[in-house]
Amino acid sequence: MTKYRWLNGLLAIGILTSLSPAQSAPFSQSGDHSVLNASKSVWWDVPTAKKMAKLSNKYIVADVYTDWCGWCKRMEKDTFHNPQVDEYLAQNLICAKANAEDRGPGQALAKRYNASAYPTILVIDPAGKLVGKHMGYLTPTEFLAVIKSDLSKNQ
Repeated sequence: MTKYRWLNGLLAIGILTSLSPAQSAPFSQSGDHSVLNASKSVWWDVPTAKKMAKLSNKYIVADVYTDWCGWCKRMEKDTFHNPQVDEYLAQNLICAKANAEDRGPGQALAKRYNASAYPTILVIDPAGKLVGKHMGYLTPTEFLAVIKSDLSKNQ
């Protein structure tokens, strides 16, 4: 398995370099990418995150949100921009943003995993199996605790 580890890395690099600029830019609910560009973690759209998770054999953490959700915006600002959260996400997971009302892949993901309250954090294994679901605002400490717990139970 380790013999082919370099191949997985090469494939992931290939995907990253083949993405269009809109896909390869960090994702922001507000459309303002300036704050997220300073982050270590990168938030992808749902289809890209799924591909990357399969290639890298990493779990996905998906932030299911809506444009009108005040708690979603607060969680993005307070939790996802926290240095400890950012570092942990960058090192351990593939991050995805899923707009539950986009009439596209975000809405499909929300429906598939029955996310009907926002924000909802989903932890999904590389094969697409849901391993954790957390509804409502989470502080940075709470977020890290539930994500680490989900991963420790399933890896």
